[in-house]
Amino acid sequence: MPPTSRNAACRCGSGKRYKDCHGALGNAAAADSVSALTHSVAAALRSALERLADDDPAAAEVICRDVLAQFPDHPEALRILGRSEYDRGHARESLRLALRAARAMQTQALDPSAEFLVWADLNFMFTQALPGLDSAFASKKRFEYETRRRSPASASPAHPLVGVVLVVPGAVGGAA
Repeated sequence: MPPTSRNAACRCGSGKRYKDCHGALGNAAAADSVSALTHSVAAALRSALERLADDDPAAAEVICRDVLAQFPDHPEALRILGRSEYDRGHARESLRLALRAARAMQTQALDPSAEFLVWADLNFMFTQALPGLDSAFASKKRFEYETRRRSPASASPAHPLVGVVLVVPGAVGGAA
């Protein structure tokens, strides 16, 4: 893993700059522990992805929840947890988790390929969670439109929706 820039977000997930957190000068031991912790989290998330590939979303969920217990709102853990929810048929919950992952990227830096996966999964979860709602709504509106269009009232000529108000200067209470 390349060294962290001192102005980048700290890898511990605190939201602080690395130089103000574990990368403070004279704090090399803490920086090494964060690096080891980051590697263990990355290994755990790789393991969760392997469980998903092996069609074991429950095991992937356990791993992701363990990571989230240490690092609440870890974007990659939320993304993988969302995938496991989707694999178990919970599209709306997976969308909620993908949205949380996208929001979490504002405070926790990810490498560009991981960011891309968060956005791609968010897009996918939108398409999976919303089509039933969208198509039912669209069908209802199409039916209402056709009903209105074919009703006898729509065949009658339109009447202007204009009112006229006369204002006569000097008139009070209708008397001139």
